[in-house]
Parts: sequence; structure tokens; C-alpha cells
Amino acid sequence: MRKSALVPIVALVACTFGQSEPGATGDGDGGGDAGVLGSTGQGIDAPTTSGAEGEGDADDDTADATGDDAPPSPTAGDDDDDDDDDDDDDDDVTTSGDDDDDDDATTTGDDDDDDDNMSVCQGGLFWSADFSVDPTTLDVNADAVDDWAMRDGNAFPAGELGGGVWTSMSGRALDTRPLDDFQSRLLVDVRMRATSPGLQGAVFWVNMDYDVTFSPIWVRLRQHAGGNQTLTLLHKTDGATSVPLIEIDGLGEDFADVALEIDTEAGEVSLWVDGSYEGTESYASFPIGGNDDRFATLIAWGASAEFDEVTIEQCP
Repeated sequence: MRKSALVPIVALVACTFGQSEPGATGDGDGGGDAGVLGSTGQGIDAPTTSGAEGEGDADDDTADATGDDAPPSPTAGDDDDDDDDDDDDDDDVTTSGDDDDDDDATTTGDDDDDDDNMSVCQGGLFWSADFSVDPTTLDVNADAVDDWAMRDGNAFPAGELGGGVWTSMSGRALDTRPLDDFQSRLLVDVRMRATSPGLQGAVFWVNMDYDVTFSPIWVRLRQHAGGNQTLTLLHKTDGATSVPLIEIDGLGEDFADVALEIDTEAGEVSLWVDGSYEGTESYASFPIGGNDDRFATLIAWGASAEFDEVTIEQCP
């Protein structure tokens, strides 16, 4: 397994998506109702489920695809080039420093136990799904609002559930509800994997710290020919540019347990993969531009993917 701290590369940063939330069909305006149930996700921050992801170089780590801040359409793009781009990006990036020192940087206090991150907050908002049932029927946080909704406003594809796993073939975005500004520390634990080579693969996306600015942060697992996966943590620096922060090569075909701690006060995101601390990086913010994609998202973006479970906890 090889970890790299990725630096912005001009060719990489030419994001073709524009939006900040995966699944949006995105017209690139950054306005629209992407954050509203049943909308097409045209706002700045939602990954897209349809649209022109593959325009330009969809395989670039920063190529988000359509709109201002949403990941591009999972139906377009050059899947084979995605694998090649990962290799090219690795050649250009610098290897991160001392991993042992990175361990000391964690703010949770227990570097070895990734699950501890999820029990730090008490009394905040909470979203969870283990995909044993339709997630859009859940109200785990007991706020009288269903915790999840399909971006397109249609029913969840219950036929894609089996054995406690959501095997997503349709590229439809599953978003958290109710809409939230995500202005405080957020703890995320998601278990997922890409099951075919493709544009972005298995994706978790969240739009943080909504005010006059906001901060899209996302993590993807991309499968290569032969089955191995590469995990990349990215942030957006403007409506059209995604920049990789940390990349880990050589993950096998199995599910990866990905944990994030997003500290809005420090403007930093920390990453754990399968219980191993991988680093902490600063993330950017930029004007919302009328975007209202105030949610977190799971999406199989341009490839098939499986999601085993997800937990999101927002500290009070």
C-alpha cells in the first residue's frame, strides 16, 4: 500500500464537473435546488447522477464533471483512462512525510482505533444506515424526518439491497435529510468498495460549513483492472476544481472502512483507512454562489459500487 500527499497540478485541477455534490445533473450555474428533495442536484455541491462527467479528462483526480460543485455524471467518461490517470498523478505527487508523526496529529486521541472517532460526540445530529432495510425509511435520530432520500425524488432501488449491502448499479445519489449546514465537527465512518473500473467509483461526499462560503470534501474508491483499488481524499478549491489531498494505492478488492474527522474550526480533515491513521490536511472554502446542497451523499459514480454501512455524527 502506498500513501501520497497530493499537490495541486494544473492539468489535474481543471475540474470539468463544477458542482460540489455527487449525483447532480448540473448545469454548472451553481444555483438551482440541488439540496432539495427531488431536485436534479444542479447546485454547486452535489455529486451528479447524470451529466457530462467525461468531458475533458474525467480521470483527473480533480475532474468533478458537471455543474459548479457536484461530481459528474456516472454514465459518461473514459473508465480506462481513470486507471491511467491515477498512475500519472502518483508520478507527479510527493510522498507524504513520516507516517508515525502523522499518527500523533490525530485529534481523537486513539490512533489505533478508528471506531473511537465515532463515539467522541454526544448529543449531536446522527445519521446511520446498515442497508439491511431501505435507508429512506429510517429515522435513527428520531427527529420525525426520514434520515435519507434519493436525490431524484424517486423510491430507493430496494432490489439493489441484499445481505446488508447496497449494490448500486444505477449511479443514483443517496442524500442525508434534513438539510444541514454542517458547521461543527463531523465524524464519518463508511464501509464501501468499487466493484468495477470506472469514472470515480464508490464515493462519499459532504458539503461542510455552509454560511457565505462552504467546503466540499469527498473520498472515492476506484477499482483498477485486476481488482485492486485506490482511495483518494479530495477537496474543492472553487466551483470547478477538485484537488486530491491524500491517496492510498494497493488496496485489495474487499470493503475499505473509511473514517473521516472534519474539524470546521481548524479547517482540517483527518483520514483513517481500515483503522490506520493516514494523515490530516487543510481544506478550502469558497462562496456558495446560491448553492443549497446542504447534505452528505453516497453514490456509485461512473462505476458499480457496494456500500455496507455508514455513520455520520455531527458534534453539538
